[in-house]
Amino acid sequence: MEVLNANVRVEIVEKSQVAEARRIASERARRLGFSEVQVAELAIVVTEAATNMLKHSGGGELLLGPASTGNSNFDGLGIIAVDTGPGMANVTECFRDGFSTRGSPGTGLGAIVRLSSWVDIFAPSPTGTVLAAALCPLGTGFQSTHLETGGICLPKSGESDCGDAWSFHSSADSYTLFIVDGLGHGPGAAAAAQAALGAFAENAEAAPAAILQAVHAALRSTRGAAAAVARLVFAQRVAHYAGIGNIAGVICPDHDGAGPSRQMVSMNGILGHQAASFREFSYPWPERSVLVMHSDGLGSKWDLMRYPGLIRRPPVVIAAVLYRDYQRKRDDVTVVAARERAGL
Repeated sequence: MEVLNANVRVEIVEKSQVAEARRIASERARRLGFSEVQVAELAIVVTEAATNMLKHSGGGELLLGPASTGNSNFDGLGIIAVDTGPGMANVTECFRDGFSTRGSPGTGLGAIVRLSSWVDIFAPSPTGTVLAAALCPLGTGFQSTHLETGGICLPKSGESDCGDAWSFHSSADSYTLFIVDGLGHGPGAAAAAQAALGAFAENAEAAPAAILQAVHAALRSTRGAAAAVARLVFAQRVAHYAGIGNIAGVICPDHDGAGPSRQMVSMNGILGHQAASFREFSYPWPERSVLVMHSDGLGSKWDLMRYPGLIRRPPVVIAAVLYRDYQRKRDDVTVVAARERAGL
């Protein structure tokens, strides 16, 4: 069982905020067991990512949080830089040391690649850039799982308590993803979300509808929440889904003839208070498809096909693009993407 906590958002619109991002990242890295040498390397990655946003896009956001990226999940620190600038006409060329479009030495992106455990970038011109990197402390590393998963989880702008949360449970034959959105926002919503995470951890092997029933019981003394559970069964290529409240679950296919994206059904109600029907639905899970789940802090009008090539990028990059372009900005927001690891 792994519980993934909220990211920290640092707005980058002036040089002083680069130092703030570097300070927050360094503090988190030390708590994760990074050596001082690794902390210094992380500081370079954060500085280069933030400075590049200022230089080439006029600013953006730097998101710092637990890393669950690439082809594996591991205990580390994730750095995600998102902007709405001009993008990159040639991403491969931009990573080459010595290449620059602004007269600088051109070593920034190259340094990020060399010092990070994992890097990916999605920067179609002219729609902006998402750069995702992850670093892990010495003695740890990539731990392969059947699915690769990545997400963004952030409190409402200006608040520190996040009423959204997500977690997952991996077993030999299936993978279970859980998202919860505490009613409203702030400390009361965060308390409900944490109680829901505890109930999920204790019941993660149960059927999705039964998990929600356990969460419902655990939230009776809280303000309540919306939540959903998706279980992907590898051998059967099926997704079992149960949801209560306004949590979206979508299966997005990635090959010709697969048809449109499939919206999964959540029932009405508030876990902990009013939830009369706990129903589980089953859906085909096509090969190479991507599962996206999100709270209502993300708008519902997104379509991955509007972004050529995005569906084949790492899930954390998919989540970051959707967050950048569809966040509502008036609530906590969580968006998580998952898909089968390449080669399995």
